[in-house]
Amino acid sequence: MAVADTFAGREAPVRSYQPWTESGCAPPLTLAPDGKPWPAQARQLQQKEKKKGHSSLRLDNSKNQQDIYVKVSRVADKQSKNFARSAFIPAGQQLKLLEMAVGEYVVKLMDIKNGCVQVSRPMRLNERRTEKQIEFSDASLTFYNVVNGNTELNKLSAANF
Repeated sequence: MAVADTFAGREAPVRSYQPWTESGCAPPLTLAPDGKPWPAQARQLQQKEKKKGHSSLRLDNSKNQQDIYVKVSRVADKQSKNFARSAFIPAGQQLKLLEMAVGEYVVKLMDIKNGCVQVSRPMRLNERRTEKQIEFSDASLTFYNVVNGNTELNKLSAANF
């Protein structure tokens, strides 16, 4: 949509109105980060952090209507574009990230249709070696409303996604 203003009886130049710039959202994402169409199935896109562990993180978008682009970041990177892993999860699907390293993480998610971003509260993935085995976290986040659910999301500027 174009908006024209008048100033002192003269028409000002037409400027383009982009709602995402005022709301903190990004433009809609029509293509995946690699420039190709988004995949039809949920999958991990990138793994920037090479450190591995035994923990897992299930990202559940199974009862949501939005296709989401997800970045799992260390808490220290909450306000930056740095991330450990990224994934795409279409509406109605879920994905389990395996071999997650010990640490404190946040999950950032962007609705690819409107470019708006939300972030989870921090979560900790742990490992503990016992005499006989390694105990580890098997965490899960749901991206839809669940009574007594475990996911609390807050708005985040797309500039920090």
